[in-house]
Amino acid sequence: MGSFIERVGFFLSNPQRIIQAVATILLYPVLFAEVFALIWIVYQVGAYSWEAYKRRTARKGLDIEAVALELAAADDSVKVGDALSRFNWGPILVGAVDSLSGHGVTRLRALKVLTDTEQVAARLLDRTRIFIRLGPILGLMGTLIPISPALVALAAGDVRTLSANLIIAFSTTVVGLLVGLMAFLVSLFRERAFTQDLSDLEYVLERAGA
Repeated sequence: MGSFIERVGFFLSNPQRIIQAVATILLYPVLFAEVFALIWIVYQVGAYSWEAYKRRTARKGLDIEAVALELAAADDSVKVGDALSRFNWGPILVGAVDSLSGHGVTRLRALKVLTDTEQVAARLLDRTRIFIRLGPILGLMGTLIPISPALVALAAGDVRTLSANLIIAFSTTVVGLLVGLMAFLVSLFRERAFTQDLSDLEYVLERAGA
């Protein structure tokens, strides 16, 4: 019991040891988290590239006014589905089109679908927006944590340990900034695409009298 109290007293009187121990323990979780963030954002870049290709193909030759007139003249669910099928692309419009086609196009239903679609778009954007900040944060943590043992190695003249820690520090900085950059670009381009798609769908529904 006495030994335990002495250890607690030692740590309480030396808070820098606690901070150092916590920082040392965090090194590998931070590195693994940064690797996961890199893999995830690379996957998102690929997913967005595929979305952009499908969107560009689907929008080629799209006449918004013609779709609005066709939807306004539709008198059954089949014709409504045919008119809205021109918007059946992307991760947010597919669900909106399915919902409108299956339940009919009324003003109340259109407002509900548009609101729900905006929420879906926000959730999809949050998947990458969080990495705009998280990437640099992980990079900074991965940079600062190895600096302490690097300085200790420098004082002891241990060049090998010094260089190994500096390599980790600089590498994590670069990877963290890369994750943040890719997350920013994907979020920016996706937000523009989602805004345009929602604007077009809302316009068509308004012109159709929904």
